[in-house]
Amino acid sequence: MTSDEAALPQEAADSSLRELQRNWDGLARHDAMWAVLSDPAKIGRRWDRDEFFASGRAEIADLQRYMASHLAEAVDLRRRARALDFGCGLGRLSQALAEHFQQVDGVDISSETVQQARAHNRQGERVRYHVNLSERLPFEDDAFDLVFTNIVLQHIDRGHALGYIAEFVRVMKRGGLTIFSVPSRSLNSADGVFASPVESGDGVFLIHMNTIAVDQVQEQIERHGGRLIHMHDYPVAGPAYECLRYAVTK
Repeated sequence: MTSDEAALPQEAADSSLRELQRNWDGLARHDAMWAVLSDPAKIGRRWDRDEFFASGRAEIADLQRYMASHLAEAVDLRRRARALDFGCGLGRLSQALAEHFQQVDGVDISSETVQQARAHNRQGERVRYHVNLSERLPFEDDAFDLVFTNIVLQHIDRGHALGYIAEFVRVMKRGGLTIFSVPSRSLNSADGVFASPVESGDGVFLIHMNTIAVDQVQEQIERHGGRLIHMHDYPVAGPAYECLRYAVTK
């Protein structure tokens, strides 16, 4: 166990977070890259490592274009000291963010995934990975110029996902930026909740899908001192979901 992990208040984690960790640890052992990017053509450990991490660089390049096009008048995009990659997985986005920020912290609930992320790290001490099994992120207030997460909150139950949105606002610096995506509505399920089973040699693990209504997201941002500066359709959750991307400052 690393010093980062030992310092975390894991005893406070409730059973739903522990079950989420169990699922993602199992998925990481089974086929970690496919679990992060579930391309049907890549199932069975068919992702090439270079191709997988190149997709992260392409996504961060898209993020840079989005920020320049839509957010430059609202925040100072030159602030590049520290970024947070929430739900970092194998570090696909952390590694790419390190090309733009002096320091990047990746945090994930899965200890197995974080272990693999550390093995894939090519950025040295500029990128640090943390396991977190708590409702509270293991960072001080006003720590990050950018908080970023994509295709992550959808896999967390609604209550905890809303809690993490509040945490994003807490750890974001004044004048900083938080960008996240989350499905707002399922086209197939009235309650927006679904679980897809993945069979492996170690058992059956679940990939959960959840939605959060737009007004709930907006209320949570405002309640915790954030300010929504941009929102747009962002169809990354698949054809069965309406999904939005939110940009927040404080």
